[in-house]
Amino acid sequence: MLQASRSSISSFHSICPDLDQSVQPDMAVATFSEALRGEYCGNKRLERKPSGRRRVFVQTETGFVLGMELDRRDNAHTVKRKLQLALNVPTEERVKELVKEIMKAMRVGVDPIPIHSGLEGAYYFKNCHGENVAIVKPTDEEPYAPNNPKGFVGQTLGQPGLKRSVRIGETGFREVAAYLLDDNHFANVPSTVLVKVTHSIFNVNDGVKGNKQQQRKQVSKIASLQQFIPHDFDASDYGTSSFPVAAVHRIGILDIRILNTDRHAENLLVRKLDGIGRFGQVELVPIDHGLCLPESLEDPFYEWIHWPQASIPFSEDEMSLLIILTPFEILTCFEGSCP
Repeated sequence: MLQASRSSISSFHSICPDLDQSVQPDMAVATFSEALRGEYCGNKRLERKPSGRRRVFVQTETGFVLGMELDRRDNAHTVKRKLQLALNVPTEERVKELVKEIMKAMRVGVDPIPIHSGLEGAYYFKNCHGENVAIVKPTDEEPYAPNNPKGFVGQTLGQPGLKRSVRIGETGFREVAAYLLDDNHFANVPSTVLVKVTHSIFNVNDGVKGNKQQQRKQVSKIASLQQFIPHDFDASDYGTSSFPVAAVHRIGILDIRILNTDRHAENLLVRKLDGIGRFGQVELVPIDHGLCLPESLEDPFYEWIHWPQASIPFSEDEMSLLIILTPFEILTCFEGSCP
């Protein structure tokens, strides 16, 4: 457990639990009894009957976020075992170091700041030098969520969101899923984890109309935390002809694999590479994967599909990845690792 000393910060937890620890669920984040039905996506063929299964997100008293599937046949023993498996989620050392860096900065008075662009509530968390090192997005500040700070409110967690096939309050989990499916950082997705963080910077609305509370109080939030990548542009501000073919291919493979429904130029970061022999070379960094893995198929948008690099055949390495990652292996990647 990481604990800050300043009164304005209470805690910051990453998901790095131990399988042998006791299971003490504290509160349910959201529960859904079935997938989105056809009436939400306008396609009667996609309508489903209840399956008897329930997806449950819970938060333990130590701050860890768990996700698991429950069945009507489950008993107390099987539920406990599923909780234990959900707790056994390893966290990379660099992510642990990133969290420690943020905590150290907050102890010496370097607080996070809100990000004013975009539709959701998001915050830059900094290191001791005041440099942005992470972006935190609380699940209850997503577009249309109850505590959205930018006026996009009016619905509850679990209802259809910006995309009807992605529920409000679930985009943070999908951000983590996209990172987990970027095998060996193949497409260069920044490190992403779920956290529980307590701070007075977060937004809490007063009432259903989304009026902001006048007095800021400490509040605990479940959020996605993604490593901030310094960059020079996004893809809308830079000529696409200079983008590496391999980078475009890999991002395209990722988008198809995770059924990303919203790949536009603004969520592709561009970094200029320094060094001898690298003049004019750039690196692409894909971000904002909250609208991937929809519950039903709908029309996606892929910015890269119009780029000339998309017409060049895949390399042998790229083809081998397509062969290796079967749907079963993708499903296995999630078991015990993501809600």
